[in-house]
Amino acid sequence: MPARVAVGLSFALNGLLLAIAAGSVLTLPRTGARIQRSSAAAVRRSVRARPGVREDEAVPAPRVLITYCTQCRWLLRAQWYAGELLTTFAEELGEVALAPTTGGVFRVEVDGEPVWNRKRDGGFPEITELKRRVRDLVAPERSLGHADRSD
Repeated sequence: MPARVAVGLSFALNGLLLAIAAGSVLTLPRTGARIQRSSAAAVRRSVRARPGVREDEAVPAPRVLITYCTQCRWLLRAQWYAGELLTTFAEELGEVALAPTTGGVFRVEVDGEPVWNRKRDGGFPEITELKRRVRDLVAPERSLGHADRSD
């Protein structure tokens, strides 16, 4: 009998990358042969009302896309950033997805808007800087506590 998993974060299982939207359900065969989505509805973005917005005026929750280089073995770094963003912005984000690529690429985007580019911005972001940039796009009124303080 296959195991059913519902999560809001991408992860690796036996070397296989699973990009999972928040709330989607995947069927994982015990043999590891194939992965099947339970329905097409599982890939639709969630729609949530933001604070101060009536239910009938709900807007799609923001989607964060982290594109990382598999040749450089940056999967764990991408997963860590994804987990940090999901933890910090649990109510504001609809999805955090990981997209594998090659060529030394490491980019973070919110709804197609560039937030961080390793080549443009020079390396990888400190998590506080990444959270500030994401916050500025998804919840500008929100305080990040100690991450907002400049020392």
